[in-house]
Amino acid sequence: MQMALPRPRLQMQALFRCGDAAAVVLAFVLAQMIAGDPASLLEDNRVLVMLGLAGAFSFVANTRGLYRDEAALMHDLPAGGVIGAWLQACGLVALLPLLLDTASPSILGTLDAVLRERASLAVLLFLAPALILVCRAGLMAMCQRTGLRARAASRALIFGCDDHARQLARSLAQDIASGLAVVGFAVMPSHRAPEQMDGLPVVSLDDAAAARFCALHADCVLLSWRMSGAATLEEVTRLLAPLPVALKLVPDLALQGIPMQQLDTRAPVPLVVVCAPPPPLWARAIKRAEDLLLAPLLLLLLMPVLLATAVAIKLESPGPVLFRQRRVGAGERHFTVLKFRTMHHACSDAGGSLQTVRHDPRVTRVGLLLRRSNIDELPQLVNVILGDMSLVGPRPHALQTRAAGLAFQDAVAIYSARHRVRPGMTGWAQVNGWRGETDTLDKLQRRVEHDLWYINHWTVGLDLLILLRTCVAMARGRNAY
Repeated sequence: MQMALPRPRLQMQALFRCGDAAAVVLAFVLAQMIAGDPASLLEDNRVLVMLGLAGAFSFVANTRGLYRDEAALMHDLPAGGVIGAWLQACGLVALLPLLLDTASPSILGTLDAVLRERASLAVLLFLAPALILVCRAGLMAMCQRTGLRARAASRALIFGCDDHARQLARSLAQDIASGLAVVGFAVMPSHRAPEQMDGLPVVSLDDAAAARFCALHADCVLLSWRMSGAATLEEVTRLLAPLPVALKLVPDLALQGIPMQQLDTRAPVPLVVVCAPPPPLWARAIKRAEDLLLAPLLLLLLMPVLLATAVAIKLESPGPVLFRQRRVGAGERHFTVLKFRTMHHACSDAGGSLQTVRHDPRVTRVGLLLRRSNIDELPQLVNVILGDMSLVGPRPHALQTRAAGLAFQDAVAIYSARHRVRPGMTGWAQVNGWRGETDTLDKLQRRVEHDLWYINHWTVGLDLLILLRTCVAMARGRNAY
C-alpha cells in the first residue's frame, strides 16, 4: 500500500517545476537578446528547441531528486545539483542529433544552428543556472510567507510517549526548516498510554495501526536511539516495516550540541560523521584563486563607495575611519580585521565582550546605515587579498564574544571546526538569516551548523550563490544593528 503525497507537497513540487522551466525559457530569451539575434527567436523552430531544453532540465532535475529531496524542496538551495542537472540537460540536448536520426530535419537544423552561436550559448550556459537558483530562492520565500512550506512538511509520528519523546516533539516544533510536523506519538500494543499527549493522538501499533496512520496522513515515524519502555529497535522496526511510512532514526537529544554532518555507509555499520576532514589541497587552491580574482576587482569597483563612506564617518564624529579588532582565523591564528568605524570612538569595544544590540546608543547614525547595508564590512576586502580571510566562509568572531555567558568554544563542542578554513566576509549562515546578535546558545548552534554544512559542501557555484544572496540581504538590511 502506497501513501499518497499530501496536496501541499505536490503543489510545491509543481511550483518548482514550473519555476525551473520558466527560468530556462527566460535565460534562453535573454541570451538571444544579449549575444544573439532577438528577431531569430520566432524563426525556424527555436521555440521548440527552447521548450525542449526546459523539458530536458526538468527531466534530469527530477532524476536527481531536486523535486523530491526534503532539503532541496523545503529550505536549502541545491546549487551543485542545479548546475549538474543543467550541464546534463545541455549535454542531452546536444546529443539529440545523434540519438534521433528520424526526427524532423528542420528541428535538427535549428538545433545545430543554436549550438553554433557560441556567444549566445556561452551566456545561456552561465545565465540559466543563476536564474534557476534565483527563482527557487523566491519560491521558497513565497512558500514560507504563505504557509505552504509548513503545510507541505512531512507528517511525523514519534515512537514513545515519555519525556524524551515530548522533548523531541518540542524541538521539532520550534524548527520550521526541519520540514517535519509532528502529528502524534506511537507506542507498542502492550504499552499502556493515554489517548492523547500534549494535545496529539497516541497510536498503538496493533492491527488497526495502518488505518490510523492514513487518517493522520502520517508519512514517517521517528525512532529514537533511546527507545521507550522495554521495546527494542528490532521489535519496533518489525511492526512498522509493513506500514506505508518512512522510518527515520533520531540520535539521542543529548547529542544536540554536536551537529552531525553526514552518514558514512561504506563500513559494515553506518558511521555518523561528527567532524569531516578539511577540504583537500586542490579545493583550497581553487578557492584562493577565486578570492584573488574577485577581491581586487570588487575593491576597484567599490572605491567610490569606500571613499564616500570614509568622508561621511569623518564628518559625523571624531576618530579614525577604520576600526581594527583581533579575530580568530584559520588554524586558530589571530589576525586584525578591518571595518569602517560605526560607533563613537570612545565607545569602541576592541575585545568584542559587549555585542551590539538593537538601538545600541554606541552606534552613530552613519554607523547604523553602514551596518544595515553591510558597507562597514567592505574594508575586509583588504583582509581577503592579504590571505587572512576569504570572500565566503564562516564569519570570524571577536576573541571575547560570548553566548549566554559562555565563550563560543565552550558553548558548542565542535565550534573550533569552523577554523579549518579561512573566515569569510559573508557566509552560508548569514544569507540564511543567522546574522546579528548571538546572545543565545540556540543562535550560536545554528550558526555553527550552517558553517560546517558550508565547509563540507563547498563548491565555486555555492560561493557565487552566497555572494548573490548577500547582495539581496544587504538591500534588506535585516538582523543588522
